[in-house]
Amino acid sequence: MDGKMTEPTDDSPTAVLLIDDRSVIREAAEALLRPHGFDVHTVDAVDAFERALTSRTFAIVMIDYLLQSDPVKRRAEGTPNGLSLVTAVRATQPGARIVLFSEGLEQEMVLRQAREAGVDGMITKGDTWERVAHGLRQVLDPGVVEYVSPSLRRPSTPRQTGFGALTPAEVSFLKRFVAHPGTRAQMMADQGLTPGNFDALINSIKRKVTDHMNLSGDPRATGDRLISNEVLLQWAMERGVE
Repeated sequence: MDGKMTEPTDDSPTAVLLIDDRSVIREAAEALLRPHGFDVHTVDAVDAFERALTSRTFAIVMIDYLLQSDPVKRRAEGTPNGLSLVTAVRATQPGARIVLFSEGLEQEMVLRQAREAGVDGMITKGDTWERVAHGLRQVLDPGVVEYVSPSLRRPSTPRQTGFGALTPAEVSFLKRFVAHPGTRAQMMADQGLTPGNFDALINSIKRKVTDHMNLSGDPRATGDRLISNEVLLQWAMERGVE
């Protein structure tokens, strides 16, 4: 790479600086993001990138995670990843939004490193250029803390409820509760629990059971109020907990 850089023009609220060692990506970004209103300038190496940072003000800085896409050259040259450039961007362009624009963002390690580095967005090269443009607009929105390509978002795992969600310790507690129901003090004495351990166990069980029973509007559990010991005992006995 010989440190090529496209010539910058006047400062623009949609000026974008992209570092990528592949010409096909640079040329596509310049041509295909321009119709969406972005004034894109590209560089192919770190030295040109550093010069560009001091040449004008950029609204967005897009960094490829792999600054050297050839794995043989990357190992031989000891090329760092693109996140190593974040500090320089923050120092010279404090108002710029930083976007990690790369392949391999599906890897949890890369996503974690990007978040630790404090980037403002993560956009995969697997997105269409229209989606990339949408992501850049989101990054510029002051109300958006972090933009992540939809394909990279982890589906939220619904919280488990009911008997199957109980831990072994909770199951053991529940079985002894069914065998010897009683007051809080009696159950603590029977199970050899401190007040803190008792409250943590029974409240965790009740929360899972309350959610499982879906008692919206039921006087036994309304709002954030958990079910009573009597209702918990009835629920456990109905499920054959012995």
